[in-house]
Amino acid sequence: MMDPCVYWLWLVLVFGPAEQRIWILGRDMGNAQEFYEALKSGRVPQLTARESERAAGVSLEAAEKLLEQCREEGTEVLCYESEDYPDKLRQIANPPAVLFVRGSLGLLRNRSVIGFAGTRSPSEYSRKAAAYLVKRLCEKGCVIATGLSDGIDLLSSNTAAESGSPSVGIYGLAIDQFEAGDNADPAKGGLLISETHSAMGCPRPKFSYRNRIITALCDAVVFVEGSLSSRGLELCMQCIAKGRLLFVVPPHDITDRRYKGQSWLIRRGCRPVFSEKDVLYHISRLELDRVGFDTADGLADAEDYSFFVDEVPHFDKERKRTAAKPARGSGSFETKKDSMRAEQDISQLDETDAGIYALLKNGPMLADEISARIDTDIAETLSRLTMLELDGYIISYPGNRFGIV
Repeated sequence: MMDPCVYWLWLVLVFGPAEQRIWILGRDMGNAQEFYEALKSGRVPQLTARESERAAGVSLEAAEKLLEQCREEGTEVLCYESEDYPDKLRQIANPPAVLFVRGSLGLLRNRSVIGFAGTRSPSEYSRKAAAYLVKRLCEKGCVIATGLSDGIDLLSSNTAAESGSPSVGIYGLAIDQFEAGDNADPAKGGLLISETHSAMGCPRPKFSYRNRIITALCDAVVFVEGSLSSRGLELCMQCIAKGRLLFVVPPHDITDRRYKGQSWLIRRGCRPVFSEKDVLYHISRLELDRVGFDTADGLADAEDYSFFVDEVPHFDKERKRTAAKPARGSGSFETKKDSMRAEQDISQLDETDAGIYALLKNGPMLADEISARIDTDIAETLSRLTMLELDGYIISYPGNRFGIV
């Protein structure tokens, strides 16, 4: 029996890595082999001229040869049907059809993964903040993940290695082109992942496609430094779209343009991070068994900050907490919901917004899934969702899910 990875590799050779067309055209196929046979026999009429040419010209033997070459190089190839394929990636709108892997995939199954991102030219303040947070999080058993770019990414990976901790590197270029040089190699004791191999002969995916893998694999992301034109903000938008926790290092200087991206994120509700405890506190509420710190006293509710006892001002020790009183006439959420109009008039919405509304009539969805379904950039999708919520057509739920009013 043919290895399923061969058929998946063939699909990637035809359509290209990170190409969502694989999932759109193969939606009704049982598996990759069935999709391959349908394409070879001309039973997929929606193909473009280029796709038809590639499907006819690429042989299954080329995929077999690539798989064999990877194994000889010590690179593991995972396809969507592989047993070890990461579950977190199965849940996103455009999962990688094929992954090239070096190292231990076990890191993704039993450790909390914290991503670090930021500028390629960090200030001394940002370098110090990133190193401090990475070291402290590694001490608590967290795994650091980065995109292996210059600056904050490599600084974070190297700090993890210096702390004696494994890290995860999601590489945007071909996996066989990665050279650690003077930097730590994530594959040694950790994990190195890429969607491409130089033998594929395909154009490399955009870095935004790499970002979708980073944000999918991480339980939380720490954004260290970036201006309003920082490419790292796109990663942050994907993190928000997937309902992941996003932490932001507060600006060192509010007048310096280098930190305006952080200000922009914090103003929009992202959590500022002042120590590793901010990350651990919120992660612990989701996955207590995977975080290495003492939670014997438990965390009662979202207002319980006893975890930060060593950072509380002295006068707070004598202050008693009082429960917030509801505003007069506020009523319950259900009461408010029942008072809203039963049927919305969407005649004033443009085609895209109306399409979003129609999708949400089937039930709440993640912004990432909405973006994929309407084939629109995630930044534009989030902008449209914000306006639809402000106009009273939809409502947001915890975890960055949206539904109709």
